[in-house]
Amino acid sequence: MQLRPWIRETGASNLAAMLRHRLHFGAYKTPRFRLGQRVEDLRRGTVRIVGLSDGRIQWPIGYGPGGRSLVLYRGLARAVRRESAASVQHWFGVGPAAVNKWRRALDVPRWNEGDLRLKVANGRCDGRT
Repeated sequence: MQLRPWIRETGASNLAAMLRHRLHFGAYKTPRFRLGQRVEDLRRGTVRIVGLSDGRIQWPIGYGPGGRSLVLYRGLARAVRRESAASVQHWFGVGPAAVNKWRRALDVPRWNEGDLRLKVANGRCDGRT
């Protein structure tokens, strides 16, 4: 997984993006950690924290099996389970492949509650799907 820097949006496009990628189930805060600390990643097992991402919600980067990527634990795991895939991508600064890997690891269905809320808000379904 490649961590990509996000581009700060301005003006009306920023408001539209915030509404389109709204987080419905909580405020996700960067967890407290120390560089070098070992934590349990729910997908990769034990990893060593080596840095901090530059997404809108900054998150610890772990080094372990498979290289460097965001550590799937605490608030990020909650967000992956409940929020829409687009919102997780937007706020944590990752791509769709990362979110798909995390969802498979956590046995999250393709359409979770956050995805359905996003579809209803954008008028693409009636909420019964």
